[in-house]
Amino acid sequence: MDGVPVWILLELWGTADGTLDNTRLWVFDREHGDVLYSSTHR
Repeated sequence: MDGVPVWILLELWGTADGTLDNTRLWVFDREHGDVLYSSTHR
């Protein structure tokens, strides 16, 4: 991301019936662990 090595994590969760209807995207700086970006979608 902008020349910085990153870790990308996609988090999914949902209801008890098993439907995964929520997502969160995280982007972390690999060297320092700082959160560079996060976004939640429902």
